[in-house]
Amino acid sequence: MTNETPIAAYINAHRGELTYTDIAKRSGGQITRAQISSYTTRPLKDMPTTKAMRGLIQGLGVPAHEVVLAFARSLETDLGSGAPGAHDLVVHGAADLPSESQRLIVNTAKQLLWWQDQVEGGDSDTPELTPEQLRLAAQDAPDESGAEQERARLDERGEESQDTGNDEPA
Repeated sequence: MTNETPIAAYINAHRGELTYTDIAKRSGGQITRAQISSYTTRPLKDMPTTKAMRGLIQGLGVPAHEVVLAFARSLETDLGSGAPGAHDLVVHGAADLPSESQRLIVNTAKQLLWWQDQVEGGDSDTPELTPEQLRLAAQDAPDESGAEQERARLDERGEESQDTGNDEPA
């Protein structure tokens, strides 16, 4: 069994074919090859400087919170339940989505967890579905032209379809 620290494991798992020198170059001088080597070969005594963490983040091209967590875990620092952990799924860029899209992602994740619980024999309550989720679940797949989807959208708004196609009677 190896005594590799969490930050060493993280660096080695994410560097691919990059050498420590390559990572240092990609960091724009924010971290040195020697610092990276130290993080992967020696026990960590303190959190690195912000500059060094930014350099590693930029050099590896990885999310900042993952690097910070790896360093914290190397120091056996408990960050509490508010921080993303090993069992959390973080969707990068989701914070930039509209709030309705964010809610849809969260509700979808809750649904998937509920279904997993059902498969594993759980007895948890059925999670609530939003009206939008119910509508999407009930809606048939649109035809190739998207006319069905457009008609459904217009029906919801109480408008008449402007469809001039002759595939359905008016």
